[in-house]
Amino acid sequence: MSCIVGSGVPIGRAIASSPMGPPLTAPPVLSLFVPHPESRLCRELARGSAIVGLPLASGEVRVYFEGNVIGAVNLARYRDKAAQAASRMLHNYPAGYPTKAREDVDPREVVEIGRIEPTIGRIEITARPEDLSWWIDPADLADLGVTDRPGQHVRYKRMFDRTAALILVETGKCACEGCSGELTDAALSQGGWQFSRSCRCAWKASTINGQAYAAAIHAPVHTAPPAEPRKSSPGSTARDS
Repeated sequence: MSCIVGSGVPIGRAIASSPMGPPLTAPPVLSLFVPHPESRLCRELARGSAIVGLPLASGEVRVYFEGNVIGAVNLARYRDKAAQAASRMLHNYPAGYPTKAREDVDPREVVEIGRIEPTIGRIEITARPEDLSWWIDPADLADLGVTDRPGQHVRYKRMFDRTAALILVETGKCACEGCSGELTDAALSQGGWQFSRSCRCAWKASTINGQAYAAAIHAPVHTAPPAEPRKSSPGSTARDS
């Protein structure tokens, strides 16, 4: 994504690994992911689930996830869910905690958005807030220091010709300049996004405060280099992070 495809720090810094498994030594840092909007994981996991993981020598990514579907008070925040998923992954490492909330997935199923240092609880988010709000609640983004305050809207980019962009999106055409790709069916994405079959950017016509916008989540072909990571430590406020 600008975002949802290809945001974040590159994965794959294993120290030593078994032929098909994770690194043999417990890593100090785990990757944080969101599911790709068109993936099976996106359809099956609860929105807002924290996903942590490591690349395997097989080419897959081993992920542990926590969605707090039972509403536990101690797992209300995204950072708490991320810490819980990380602790399961590192339990009796490399075996991990025996749980159904674990899978080895194709790397195309997930998109890296940052990392977590489980021993000290520090989280670094490298993706931009507008690339995360479809999955992570604004209050959690603020808690992580990614937005200024709870309730902040995702930042929708107003197009150079908004009316033309809206018409293209509503008729199933990509609105990227110079792209003639057709868009996928919005019903295939949990967030209602439509993806260009050419450049892979995501589009959605949205109305905010009575104003129509063409929202875009751009693929790596259109994106600028990622911003400097924002660091968050336990107990810090959004502005202090």
